[in-house]
Amino acid sequence: MTREQAKTCVGEGWSVLIDKIYDQLTEEMIVVQVKEKLGSLRVYVQCASESVRDLINDIQQQSYSICEICGAASIQATNEHRMTTTRCELHK
Repeated sequence: MTREQAKTCVGEGWSVLIDKIYDQLTEEMIVVQVKEKLGSLRVYVQCASESVRDLINDIQQQSYSICEICGAASIQATNEHRMTTTRCELHK
């Protein structure tokens, strides 16, 4: 999956987080899936080094406080459909 393809899997607000991961990938590391799950960014990489796995875990934690839509500071909330989302006040 290319960087641009990965960015289309989630909201634009998490593009910077995806860039941080892709900037650390080597040629043999392959992103196989990018998604939102339980209000956080999830990125799955084949052949990831330990340092990249640690970075992905850090990015996942960061995503809990960044609006998926616009990248602003946000909090997790449960919406009217009982889904956990990470959105700012503007995009709730």
